[in-house]
Amino acid sequence: MYFRDSKWLPKLMSLLIACFLWIHVVNEQNPSTEATYRVRIENRNLGEGLAVEDYPNEVQVKIRAPRLSIGKIAPGDVKAYLDLQGLRDGRYSMVVSAEAPYFADVVEILPNTVIFRVYSKD
Repeated sequence: MYFRDSKWLPKLMSLLIACFLWIHVVNEQNPSTEATYRVRIENRNLGEGLAVEDYPNEVQVKIRAPRLSIGKIAPGDVKAYLDLQGLRDGRYSMVVSAEAPYFADVVEILPNTVIFRVYSKD
């Protein structure tokens, strides 16, 4: 029989073991680590003629990424923002959102909720 006489099975097993070992070594040699960045809060989708006041200008954003990649992240690569679409004059409490490069995950935002006032500039 072909399968008994061939030596492809040991080769296949060797390839699978090599792939498993490679994945294991890569994860051990480049584990995830965390870093914290102070980031200015951006106002997105604020209606025309409106302004915002009474909230902190910055938040701390903690991200997690592979150790070799986290050193490549510049402070400008991490964004924090408030989506203000549809808001009118008044006081609001809103959760701060954040973005990080594709290879990193946002772990924590401090403070994660801010209170602010929207008012007409007129």
